Amino acid sequence: MYMAKSYISEVVIPVILIYSVQGAIFGFVGHIILKDKGYRGEDNRGFLWGFFLSFLGLIVCACKPNYINTVEGQKRIDRPSSNNYRSQASNNAEELISLKKLFDCGAITEEEYNAKKKQILGL
Repeated sequence: MYMAKSYISEVVIPVILIYSVQGAIFGFVGHIILKDKGYRGEDNRGFLWGFFLSFLGLIVCACKPNYINTVEGQKRIDRPSSNNYRSQASNNAEELISLKKLFDCGAITEEEYNAKKKQILGL
């Protein structure tokens, strides 16, 4: 009985304390990382990630996307897929080609051509 009590007080309790302090440090850092990315209140689970997963939890926190403020509240930034950019770019290119053909054959004036080109390119 004495051996078990000695083992608990000399080994188990210090190990629990060391991992608790380590978890608290990593948890605090994880919380700060997500706070800097815009996560507030319930959305900031950085302490839990850092406490239970240590360094891996910090990596998870660092890889999370930023939050932005909107009129409705806080919303995650939606990263558009590359397909949207490709389809929009190809549509713009097709419009510019057809616009250039209209200009070359004299169907529109140079002012109309330049105004429409600026509109398509977003200038």
